Amino acid sequence: MKLSGVLLMACCLSGLFAPKVSAYTFSPQIVTLSPAGSGASRVYRLENGGERPVAVEISINPYRKNPDGQPVDVNEDVSGDFLIYPSQIVLMPRDKRLVQITWIGPPDLSEERAYHVNAREVPIPIEDGKDEDPPKGASIEITILTNYQGILYVTPGKAEPRVVVDSVAVDEKDGARSLVVTCVNRGGCHVSMEAYRLAITPRDPSGKPIPGQTVVLGRGDYKFLATNVLAGGTRRFVIPWPAGLPASPVEVAVVPPPEKTDTE
Repeated sequence: MKLSGVLLMACCLSGLFAPKVSAYTFSPQIVTLSPAGSGASRVYRLENGGERPVAVEISINPYRKNPDGQPVDVNEDVSGDFLIYPSQIVLMPRDKRLVQITWIGPPDLSEERAYHVNAREVPIPIEDGKDEDPPKGASIEITILTNYQGILYVTPGKAEPRVVVDSVAVDEKDGARSLVVTCVNRGGCHVSMEAYRLAITPRDPSGKPIPGQTVVLGRGDYKFLATNVLAGGTRRFVIPWPAGLPASPVEVAVVPPPEKTDTE
């Protein structure tokens, strides 16, 4: 779950520096819903472990990634696909609240949909006249607002991932040779490629694979290979040219885990 903070600064008089940090939590981090039936709803938990009230707004937006694996902001209204209750909460000190999120979109999805669930703290206005005797001198008061961002998948019951190689290219910069492999998930749900590998095989001048020279790479070689690929998404890997691999054209294939045998 992504956690971020926003600073609100207010200057007044005194020589004090008094940061105010919220201590609320939001869970779970990753949730999978069904598009229909009892699995279409999930309860989230909010807890305020601090000594001041916290106001939180819950919202949902589509979750996308670019080919380099970085999240992409998508400004799309999906409020018609979800029921969030309640969507606005005020947590008193040591308070606990539950939020229910229910999928009310199409019940017959052909492909998984991915979303971000956002818990955003909003400032609570200070009541007028609260400080009857304001401090003298210069002071700075900082309020840190805490935001959480989880992931929610709405997944059809029989959806399976299917990752294949879409394209292979060679890149040479400053004398360094790299292999650029673009994979695409043509299956119906997201997949973690942590247990997947890439098999790189050189080809001779006639285009035939050269036997005995295949190089297999996985997470143990490059951690960036253990990535999450969304349904219909692409992922581009830039791999330093493997040692011992001839500088010739190559073909690359995705090697799934033993229980995953569908490949191209």
